[in-house]
Amino acid sequence: MSEKIIYEPHPVTPERKKELREKGYKIIDAQFDPNRKEEAPMNPVKASDAAIKHAQANGVNIEEVVGTGQNGAITKTDVDNHIAALSK
Repeated sequence: MSEKIIYEPHPVTPERKKELREKGYKIIDAQFDPNRKEEAPMNPVKASDAAIKHAQANGVNIEEVVGTGQNGAITKTDVDNHIAALSK
């Protein structure tokens, strides 16, 4: 089964939508902004809140810390180990 696809810039009038539906088109109202930038995830690395705060308080980039917690999550101890390794 092939789908009919058509793109029309908004605003598309209700009459035009009715006409397209009668021809078998499925109408999907969506907004697209090619200049929109994706927002960065709030927490792109797996780390506990305590580990993140501890890293920030000590000027450590959390993305450089190797996590040893469950599924590679970064713990406060991992941050401490990273700080110790940097000071050697």
